[in-house]
Amino acid sequence: MSTRCVRPGALAYRFAPGPRLNQLLDRLRDTRGWGQIIGPHGSGKSTLLHTLWPALGSAGFEPLGFVLRDGQRRLPAGWRREAAGGCGQRRLLVLDGYEQLSWLARWNLQRTCRRRGWGLLITAHQPQGLPMLYRTRTTPPLAQALVQHLLADQPLALPAAEIDASFHRHRGNLRTMFGELFDRYEELRG
Repeated sequence: MSTRCVRPGALAYRFAPGPRLNQLLDRLRDTRGWGQIIGPHGSGKSTLLHTLWPALGSAGFEPLGFVLRDGQRRLPAGWRREAAGGCGQRRLLVLDGYEQLSWLARWNLQRTCRRRGWGLLITAHQPQGLPMLYRTRTTPPLAQALVQHLLADQPLALPAAEIDASFHRHRGNLRTMFGELFDRYEELRG
């Protein structure tokens, strides 16, 4: 088990019962590229974006992505110029961590996107007033399945009770759960 295996995009997003990738792309086209992916910390929002990314072009979008970190209140300098330099498909700005922006930066971003006919796809922890594309959730069975997948080629397994306990300790945050279980696995292996 390695930390590189749990970064966003290392695993494909596992959908809960409900819409699948094609339905999400249809919904995004129906809303002219406007949507939000909402969920708690560590629930797979970034992973879902990574899963969607390769299909956005074939769905008629030209995505341009930004990842916003804690305390990042503005988009990088020159983002408008970069966004305007598209190749003719419908531009789709993809922002992971949208709520990090100040309210004024969010308002300006939405205004710019509307004026230029660009789509705006965001991730956030709470609804931000855009059309709902997907709500991420975690469950103990999902945590079990992901850990089993990550350890499929490894000589050791982690007990199901240990995975469940870690899931609950981290309140469903798979990212921090994976970190703890990585350390535990290394202990057992050592």
